[in-house]
Amino acid sequence: MNNKTEIAVMTHWWANDNYGQTLQYFALQAFLESKGYNTYLIRYLSPSDYIVKKNIHKYLSLKKVINLVKTILPRLIYYKKEKNRIFAFQQFKNKYFHFSPDLYHTYTDLVKSPPRADYYITGSDQVWNFLYKNADLEGCRNAIHAYFLDFGNAGTRRIAIAASWGTPSIPKEFAHEIAPLISNFDNITVRERSGIDICRFCGIKTAKLFPDTAFLLTADKYRELYSKVLYRKRATPYILVYQIGYNWNLEFQNIKKMAKKENIDIIYITTAVYTCSPRIMPGVEEWLALIDNAKYVITNSFHGCVFSIIFNKSFMSITQKNCMDRNTRINSLYEYFCIRPQWYKKGQNLCTCFKKSEIDWTAINTKIGIIQRTFIPSFLQDKC
Repeated sequence: MNNKTEIAVMTHWWANDNYGQTLQYFALQAFLESKGYNTYLIRYLSPSDYIVKKNIHKYLSLKKVINLVKTILPRLIYYKKEKNRIFAFQQFKNKYFHFSPDLYHTYTDLVKSPPRADYYITGSDQVWNFLYKNADLEGCRNAIHAYFLDFGNAGTRRIAIAASWGTPSIPKEFAHEIAPLISNFDNITVRERSGIDICRFCGIKTAKLFPDTAFLLTADKYRELYSKVLYRKRATPYILVYQIGYNWNLEFQNIKKMAKKENIDIIYITTAVYTCSPRIMPGVEEWLALIDNAKYVITNSFHGCVFSIIFNKSFMSITQKNCMDRNTRINSLYEYFCIRPQWYKKGQNLCTCFKKSEIDWTAINTKIGIIQRTFIPSFLQDKC
C-alpha cells in the first residue's frame, strides 16, 4: 500500500509552443517527487470554460483580414518544423508528466468527479489571469472556480505556488467573486509584486513573493535533461533571440549589427507567425541547451529571463509594446534577485548594453540554492 502524500496540480499545460509553461510544471513535479510526494497534473482544459462575446465586425475588420493573410506564407514555409515541434512537446509531456486518469473538459467535470489528493496546488504560470480572453465575469466564472480549487473534499489542503494574475489589477466584481474562494487556501505565493496587492484586494494579507517553480531545479538538473536527447550542437558562438508574440521594442537590424561586430551567429526562436525571418523550432530539451550554450540571450519572455538566470547567461530583456503586465513580471524577477534591470531601450547600442550589464552570479546562485533548500514549508513537512 502506498502511504505517500498525494499532490494534484492545476496549471496550464496544453500548449505545444510554450517552453516556460511546460518546464514550470516539469520542475514542480520533479522537485516534489524528489522529496517523496506523489505528484500528478490535473488534466483540465480551461479554454472550454470561457464564454467570450464575439464581435463579428471586429473579426471581419480589414486589419484582421490582412493579419490572417500575412500568417499564411510563414505557416507554409515552416509547416514541417512546426509539426516536428508539436510532436516533440507531446513526446516530452508523455515521457515526464504524470497525468490525472480523467480529462476534465469543464469545471462541472471537476466538481462531479474531483481528483483525489491530500493537497491541491494551483500554479505556477498565469493560472489566475482571467482577463486575457476579454471575457466578462459571467464568461469566466467557471474557470475562476476551477483555478481557485473550488472542488473536491473540504479537508484537502489548498496551496498556490507562484500563481500569476498576469495583470496589475482586477475589476471589483472579480475580487468579490474570488474573495471567498481564496480564503480557503492554506498558503499563497505569487509570481509578481503586483499579485500581492491583488491578494490584499481580495482580503488576503499573507501572500508572499515566489519567482517561479523553474527555480526549484538546479542548472545541472536541466543539463541532465537535455543531455539525454540528440540535438544539433553549435560549433560557433551565437546570440539566442527568443521572441514571444509580435510587440517588442527592438529592430532585428540592431541584433544583426551586434552579431557582425562580435563575429557570432544569430539563432532565432519565435512564436510570431507573421515573420518569415529564418528561425528554428526546437523541442523542450534543445531549447534548454540553446540557452545554456548561448554567448548572449535577447528575449521578451519571462521564462527566457528565468532560464538565463538559472544558466548564468549574459541576457537582455526587451520591453513589449502595450504589455505592461509582461514587463511587470520581469521587473518582479529582477527585484526578487536584486538584479539591476536588464532592459534594452529603443535606440541604444546593444553591444554597449551588454557591456554595462553586470550581475553578481555568486549571490544569485546562493539565493537559488536557498529557494531549493527551504521551499517545502512546514505544513507539507508535517504530513510526510
